[in-house]
Amino acid sequence: MRNPFKSAAVAFSVVTAAAMLASPTTFAKDDDSRSEIRQGLKQGDIKSLSEILLISKDKVVGEVIEAEIDRKGGKWIYELEVLDPEGLKSKVKVDAKTGDVMEASKKAKRD
Repeated sequence: MRNPFKSAAVAFSVVTAAAMLASPTTFAKDDDSRSEIRQGLKQGDIKSLSEILLISKDKVVGEVIEAEIDRKGGKWIYELEVLDPEGLKSKVKVDAKTGDVMEASKKAKRD
């Protein structure tokens, strides 16, 4: 007889792993930054990564494979690493408050 709990645990692990692979990872440099980011999200100074991805989906072509948020010049900036359909990577900087694309680097070959 099959153990239904074991099957459920395996299914949960597979779904969790797939969700982790399907979504980009966001990094903050340290615990102080994480606290500031949480505060910025609550106050509306920073949009969530999911909001940023929705806002910029028409301007960012490809799959976002990594995201980092950092404060630069008094502004919170998301730096997105994007893999386009041809397999080339680029970096896109997005204003974390407005979702405006600020800068996009030239595409480079995959590592």
